Amino acid sequence: MTMTPTTDGDAVGPVTSASDVTGPPDDSDRTRTLLLVVGSGRSGTSVLAGLLSRLRFHVPQPEVVPDVTNPRGFGEPQWVVEFHTRVLRSAKVQVTDARPGAWALAGRRSYEQRDRDTLRKWLSHEFSQADNVLIKDPRLLWFVPLWRTVGEDLGAKVRFVTMLRHPAEVVKSKETWYDAMSNPANRLAGWVNTMLYTERSTRDDKRSYVLFEDLLEDWTLSVARAGKELDLDVLNKARTQEMRDASEVIDRKLHRSKASLKDIPAPDELRNFAQRVWDELVLLADQHTNDVTAVQRRLDEIREDYIEYYEQIEAVAYSSILAAHRYGLRRALRRTQEQDAALMMRAVRKIPPSWRDMIPLSVRRRILRTVRSIIN
Repeated sequence: MTMTPTTDGDAVGPVTSASDVTGPPDDSDRTRTLLLVVGSGRSGTSVLAGLLSRLRFHVPQPEVVPDVTNPRGFGEPQWVVEFHTRVLRSAKVQVTDARPGAWALAGRRSYEQRDRDTLRKWLSHEFSQADNVLIKDPRLLWFVPLWRTVGEDLGAKVRFVTMLRHPAEVVKSKETWYDAMSNPANRLAGWVNTMLYTERSTRDDKRSYVLFEDLLEDWTLSVARAGKELDLDVLNKARTQEMRDASEVIDRKLHRSKASLKDIPAPDELRNFAQRVWDELVLLADQHTNDVTAVQRRLDEIREDYIEYYEQIEAVAYSSILAAHRYGLRRALRRTQEQDAALMMRAVRKIPPSWRDMIPLSVRRRILRTVRSIIN
């Protein structure tokens, strides 16, 4: 398979309709695997997807086109990015949303029959192309229940790989390559929120954690461990040529963003949250960690603390939130009024002059004043 990698960016091309995709006949005897790569954008998920695509995992085509933010490619199916983007917008959730409540908003869409049917039809087609399907998109972590349910409906073993990169490096990389609509503190809070809930939502699944540094240092050890933890023969029995091809994906110069949490302009308490989450997740990536239950219990406690912290921040910033809500609505209303005024003027111009002369002058002046007041 030729790998066309993609980035963890948010650019979206023209939407492909899933209704144009026909599903294959049922093949109950086949052994299918749906491998879902989850984790924050800029955490090495693209590198991992590139590796796995060389090891007989099928990345649905076409893929998002590489760009300057990730010239080696993203490893993201274009259809998946468009599907996730549309559903997130409908749920009013951002890709790295820092709100704990965003999980309920996105989670509801995992149980929408329309979304399930759309995904099932598309994924069924992909399983007609290959038995081992790989899906990677930074938006995917919001829809873990949706993908799990659809994958299992199609008779696939659903597995998860979570990439881990230090939050300071993730934030710095995003600051370098992405737009300035967000800020470092918000990006850091988004990392805390998404990683906490991604861990919780995959806790009952077969999963594996991979450290970005370990992947760059010796990818064979990381992939071998993942293959063992996930019970994936396709990884455990990789061929020599496939291993050689996969090695071409690794570039140790990829580790360009080196940073510490001290470098992130954010409140001390938020940096503390990020460090606590990171310390616990690293333990999940350590095969020598014996008491996983204790780690999960501590992560639950951190999540409860973060929810309380975020509620306090929202309370302090309530005036800003209210202003954005009120004046945002006013701007939208004004745009609608301006559009209506423009339509009215176009309609008036289409009235023949002889008919216009029949309208009383006072009425015409009143209409003109109204239109001008809206536009000006």
